Amino acid sequence: MGNREEKLSYMAGIVDGEGCISCSFSNGEIPHINTYGIYLRIGMTSSIPLEPFIEEFGGKIKLSKRRTKTGKNVFFWAIYCRNAVKVLNILIPYLRLKKDQAKDAIIMANLHYKKGGVGNGNGGGWKNNTITPEDNINRRAVFERMRERTK
Repeated sequence: MGNREEKLSYMAGIVDGEGCISCSFSNGEIPHINTYGIYLRIGMTSSIPLEPFIEEFGGKIKLSKRRTKTGKNVFFWAIYCRNAVKVLNILIPYLRLKKDQAKDAIIMANLHYKKGGVGNGNGGGWKNNTITPEDNINRRAVFERMRERTK
């Protein structure tokens, strides 16, 4: 593939066409604290278009247990939490269809980390005991907006 700019543009096109930018949710251990996790996932019937993502951002290509309606294998590349936000920050200038979803994911991360949230050391872990009830309301609003966009 050509220069880095071309590569990032290509990858953004793959994200726009085949990617999913989303946020997971679970009830937290502390009553008013809920846990959110950002992820970027791409699924395709060929693993070849996913290889630049590994070269640029790391990770692995995994073969899904499910197949398409026509029986083809489905390959996935996924990245989570802080690492997903790093990738989205790099790709956002090139995104066209999913730019708003990427912006929401970055907003969600900023709402989380503004209070000094800590991960579990491997890019995951959005638990944060310093989030206020108001912060949690704001995070829930972004989560709902993201969920609505992925329908």
